[in-house]
Amino acid sequence: MHTKNLFLKNKKNNFFLFSCQESTIVDLKQLNKILSLGNISFARGLYLKNILGVNPGSVTPFGLLNDQENRIK
Repeated sequence: MHTKNLFLKNKKNNFFLFSCQESTIVDLKQLNKILSLGNISFARGLYLKNILGVNPGSVTPFGLLNDQENRIK
């Protein structure tokens, strides 16, 4: 199965990695309501590079190995 991986951030600088099936339509407002994450949006590439060690377009759950401070939920 192919997946889609979304690196998200809320206003309190909490980070989230959301993985789902590639064909899933993701509505961030609905995801926020269901999971109570706060106002979430896509995290900037700078955070992606600094925390996961990957470039935009290369988000993968394996990047969690680079999150030494365990900032991502």
